Amino acid sequence: ESIYAMGKNNMDQIDTESAIQYWVEASEDDLKSASEIITKTKGYIQGLFFLHLSLEKLLKAYFVTCLCT
Repeated sequence: ESIYAMGKNNMDQIDTESAIQYWVEASEDDLKSASEIITKTKGYIQGLFFLHLSLEKLLKAYFVTCLCT
């Protein structure tokens, strides 16, 4: 079930930690992609797109942290 579909009181700590870990790891992957695109291909617009995705996923991890802990 989606983290957004569950109420704060219905979510246990393990599910919250898993959601946070998922968003942080996904963010790290996108940051790595952004770095490789920019350094290897000089594709700044494409690299900035992946950087944007990385930051968005970190914000989601922060949101889950604030909402559920």
